[in-house]
Amino acid sequence: MMILCIWKYAATSDGFAVRPVKTLDMMIARFIASAFMHINVEKDIRAGISMMKYAVNHFDNFTNPYPPFFLGLF
Repeated sequence: MMILCIWKYAATSDGFAVRPVKTLDMMIARFIASAFMHINVEKDIRAGISMMKYAVNHFDNFTNPYPPFFLGLF
């Protein structure tokens, strides 16, 4: 939900601009921050994929397998 607010702000604000980096140290800092963010989110993505895989492979254990699948997707 928060990302939607940020996207709306970026699309409608005149003062918002994505600027390219000018120095190598800023590029390195952005790369490291990006890597840490991806590493931080990886365990949540893996858990969601596992939940979706369980819902698909064991659909007969559920009365309705769609909610657990979409919960894993979200």
